[in-house]
Amino acid sequence: MLKPIALANTLALLDLIGHPLIHLWVSVHPQSYESLMQLFVAGLHLSVEPTFELLPTHLLLSTVVEASTLWLVGYIGGSVYNMLSDQPKGEASLHQMTLSFFFGEFHKGFINRLLHGIGFILFAVGVWQLSPLLIIFSLVIQESGHIIQQVIIEKRKIHLLISHIIGWQIVVGTAVFILYALLILTLKQVLYGN
Repeated sequence: MLKPIALANTLALLDLIGHPLIHLWVSVHPQSYESLMQLFVAGLHLSVEPTFELLPTHLLLSTVVEASTLWLVGYIGGSVYNMLSDQPKGEASLHQMTLSFFFGEFHKGFINRLLHGIGFILFAVGVWQLSPLLIIFSLVIQESGHIIQQVIIEKRKIHLLISHIIGWQIVVGTAVFILYALLILTLKQVLYGN
């Protein structure tokens, strides 16, 4: 069994150390970095701007985004590995029960998934346009999908729904949406430079 948090912390720590070192390498000798990247990716013609690489805001933002992404990948990867690993019949770990609930039961139902799809699109548009009201509206639409599915369709009591989701919504949901927003803002920056 893996310890998902330990794996996630290890990947994030490696990135927190390695990412700034790569930026330093690019600023000191950009040609060697460009040559190495062209070896790794066929057809890539990279032109690095060394002065941009050491801007504190760029360095901080890119390091935080990459370390957060690796932390999330490590945690989800470790949890999925544990979920798929052999366990005695009838015994389910907390990770297995939680992942099964979050990725299965909690997001099932056509209306729930439809509202999540609409919410994700509105969230992307809200982040792209830097509209806090649209972002909040998109999150309300997504959460209403859970309420419709769990309370109205499946007739669950609202306090049971809240007790099951509060930890996941705060930790995983927030992390996913922060990474999603950063991905959209990074894409906007790359495409339009503003």
